Amino acid sequence: MTQKEEIKNRFRLVILENPKVPDVYLLLHDGMMRDVAYEMLAMYRDQGKNDIEIEEYFPDAHRLGRDSELH
Repeated sequence: MTQKEEIKNRFRLVILENPKVPDVYLLLHDGMMRDVAYEMLAMYRDQGKNDIEIEEYFPDAHRLGRDSELH
């Protein structure tokens, strides 16, 4: 994977805010590269926190307006 491909996606660590309510997550860390996200997840799992998940997202996927890198 090249550096340009890595810039396109980011990862965040989330945890269920209330186990009784699915799909409501609390954001722990945001904007991380893949390696950093998995390292943080391993750190939390070593501490016994196994309900944390990694979510991949693309911050520029639905961006409107001009691309600041082109101008």
